[in-house]
Amino acid sequence: MDANELVISLWEATEHYESDPRHVRWDGAFVSFINATGLKPGLLGDAGEKQIRAALIDDLADAGWVRLESRQSGAGIERKFMLTADGRRHARALTFGQQHGGADAVDLSWRVLHGRLTAFVDAYERAGAPAQGLPLVENSGEAIHLRTLVETGYLEETVFGTDQQTMLKPTERALAVVRSWPSALSMARDVVDELLAELDARPEPEARAARASLVTGGRDLVVEVLASVIAKQSGLG
Repeated sequence: MDANELVISLWEATEHYESDPRHVRWDGAFVSFINATGLKPGLLGDAGEKQIRAALIDDLADAGWVRLESRQSGAGIERKFMLTADGRRHARALTFGQQHGGADAVDLSWRVLHGRLTAFVDAYERAGAPAQGLPLVENSGEAIHLRTLVETGYLEETVFGTDQQTMLKPTERALAVVRSWPSALSMARDVVDELLAELDARPEPEARAARASLVTGGRDLVVEVLASVIAKQSGLG
């Protein structure tokens, strides 16, 4: 099982458990075991029979697709984690691509998607950056890549006119990648890193407790919330 297969399986299991009344108290987190034999709650279908390597979970965390909540040494438990919003978007994008021709028929590599994104931003700017965006031509060769860019937060989908034409326009994330705009998310990460450094320098027990709370599970959430605030206040979002 590779990283993409695991993130899809986690997303499918999350969707399943969230819609099952028997799991109404579930907090959305998975727990991995030291012996790497599986997760709790388990994955569904064939994926549930496959080994989950600890390093694979690290790969998902490095990609921003899961958020590690805690590390525990007792009771045979290694760590607790849950899908992030980016992880869900990535899984949906992969699943959508597989349903339209299979992984071998559709290249969803970043090299290809970045090229599509750059071409779209160029066309959008040449058109005068219209507020409603540019029309999505369904069944075109580029449609599946543009849909994937919507799912992963690089393009925004709108519906325009009485004919309900689907329109797309670049998001702040796209312009940060293609046009080197300042990213609210990267600014938020820098602020949180500076905050952690300041807390390190303070002698109060409350400062140590606040830093420990951020490091052991709250950092990603603070970054996401702070990025949203920065985007609203600075006009980046």
